Amino acid sequence: KLSKKIKCGVFFSAIFVIAILSLSPAFGDEPASIETEEEKGKTYMKIGTVVVEEKQGYFTTADIPASIDIIGEDQLNYGTVNSSAELMKRVPGVYYGYWNQGVASGLLGIRGYKPSKQIALIVDGIPYNRTAGDVVMDPYFPMEIERMELLRGPVDPRWGSFDIAGNLNIFTKRGGDRTEAKVLYGSFNTVEGNALIAREKGGFSQTYFVAHRTSDGYRDNSDQQKGAVSGKWFYSTADDKLNIGLIARYFKWEADAPGYLTKELAEQDPEQMMVDSKTDGGEQEDKHVSLHIDLSLTDQLSWSFKTYWQKLQRTRWSTWSPGGDQGERYRDDDQYGALSKLYFETPDLGIKKLKLEWGLDFQHSDNTNNRYRPTDNRVRVSWRTSGGDPWNWEYTNKNWGSYLKTDAVFTDWIQLMVGIRMDRFDGDFENPEADKEYDMMNFGTIWQPTVGIMVTPYHGYNIYGNWGRSFQIPAEQNRFLKDSTKPDIDHSNNDGWEIGTKCSPTDWLVFRLAYWEMKATDEVKWVAAINWYDNVGETKRKGWDAEISLKPVDWTILWAAYTRQEGEYGDGVNKGNSIEIIPEYTAKIGADFTFPHGFSAGIWLESVGDYYIDDENQKPEDGGYDVVNMRLAYTRGNVLYALDLNNLFDEEYYGYIWDSSSDYGYSPGDGRGVYASITWKF
Repeated sequence: KLSKKIKCGVFFSAIFVIAILSLSPAFGDEPASIETEEEKGKTYMKIGTVVVEEKQGYFTTADIPASIDIIGEDQLNYGTVNSSAELMKRVPGVYYGYWNQGVASGLLGIRGYKPSKQIALIVDGIPYNRTAGDVVMDPYFPMEIERMELLRGPVDPRWGSFDIAGNLNIFTKRGGDRTEAKVLYGSFNTVEGNALIAREKGGFSQTYFVAHRTSDGYRDNSDQQKGAVSGKWFYSTADDKLNIGLIARYFKWEADAPGYLTKELAEQDPEQMMVDSKTDGGEQEDKHVSLHIDLSLTDQLSWSFKTYWQKLQRTRWSTWSPGGDQGERYRDDDQYGALSKLYFETPDLGIKKLKLEWGLDFQHSDNTNNRYRPTDNRVRVSWRTSGGDPWNWEYTNKNWGSYLKTDAVFTDWIQLMVGIRMDRFDGDFENPEADKEYDMMNFGTIWQPTVGIMVTPYHGYNIYGNWGRSFQIPAEQNRFLKDSTKPDIDHSNNDGWEIGTKCSPTDWLVFRLAYWEMKATDEVKWVAAINWYDNVGETKRKGWDAEISLKPVDWTILWAAYTRQEGEYGDGVNKGNSIEIIPEYTAKIGADFTFPHGFSAGIWLESVGDYYIDDENQKPEDGGYDVVNMRLAYTRGNVLYALDLNNLFDEEYYGYIWDSSSDYGYSPGDGRGVYASITWKF
């Protein structure tokens, strides 16, 4: 193994040498601009090549004065990933908790929140969080995704539930005339195939996608196979005033789980499974259908309507420590809903531009959450119990939401956004085996105001600030009062503010710097002492983000990002302690090159700081790592040949650590992986 000093030296030397070469005019003319002229007046930054097709010359979905990052198609297909959530590791400020437990692959963390359920996931305008809040991106293979947009902070009034630390919007490919195919083979006997076909004629477009992936995995007992298929059919009238379409998707995933290890076992052999995890694993099946309608009523007034149904099923078999019982966890979410948005835009009210947006949405889910005690060959033996009752939970969640949002561009140098959102919840809970029924706790009407401003004293130099409120209520069955001896939990308000600047002093340079704080008035958290969720009092989070992107010549992009963050308990028994599983920093730095004659290359480093594992801060900080990834590619005509090297220096690290009472809480990250792929585009 190479020492950390040598690894860093090799990495930075490689970037330095190629960066010096990139300053030479030998390979071409002056570089094209990193941003369009319109984008220089916005606060979002792009990662990779993102094609702007909107009439305004920028992405209106990201037209909010906040820290937003857009990751483009070329970066989405950079390397290979087991889960599409891993694509977000390149995004500044994002920490991916790599659980690697079969169909529970991992979750994302941003803005001082540990990898959990504080991000709203939106796919083609449809909410896609599990009822528990999990951000599960596995049904979306990278080839199908056009771009992803991450908005940080509670400043977007369009979304309510789970939009605590921010929201992630995924836009999948649709329409046009193109055929794409990709085959991949690599380490751990990984095999993947993708194909996308899109045709468009006479206002009617149809898009089909299919993908399949199998892998033996880095660790023992981590085999997996998954497949996805989708179809999109859309029709636009000749005058483009009406657009109506249907999206259907199916996803199937089967995966074994290697279990967690102790630190000592992980250091001895990170590839081993936990000794009693030989039959652990799971299955997941997702089905989705949605209807999309966009209608231009006048030149200034338009309406968007979406309705959807999706069935999300998951079964897991898990053993948490040697000698422990294997448990089965079965979840079934039947979700349906509708979203209506009315837009009005005018330049005729005495200011440069005024945009008004009114949204209504309804989300309904019927949920089953059962747990069993099977033998170690996945055969059910009996119910697992909770509070003495069989764990046979069936419950309904209903969420009504509405918002108003105003964007006012007074002059070329000042923009103001004001929004307000309200949410209400209702539902019921039933345990058929115990013959018990409960109503949902009364959270009342939850109001979420937000405001943002951007000042542009000179074109390309933007100063922005925002303040917003989100909320948190207990997840799943914990929204229902099942025991009169337990506390009636209130929702928590999560207030956050940010101030930052984004500057484009030249066509080849753009950078952004922001400081932020978030405060939860009465955070909801599991409390072991009462074996129940409770409000634990005030929590505080703060940090700062820095990003920079340079394009010194047309074929070279250099980029870097750094986030410093911390979280603290403000009340209760842990007052003054750091919040657990929040890395003290995340840093990403890389370079992408497109040489003459079809050759291209890229290299990037992900660095994550240590974090406290437990909320009492009694265990030492751990979990930091530095991983380098690299790509070499050659394009000839319509064919791309690529060689991807994940974890170039074969770093041994922990993808995730949690506070297990048995000390079996360490999930080793994957070792070096080498993958060869061929992609065709016609």
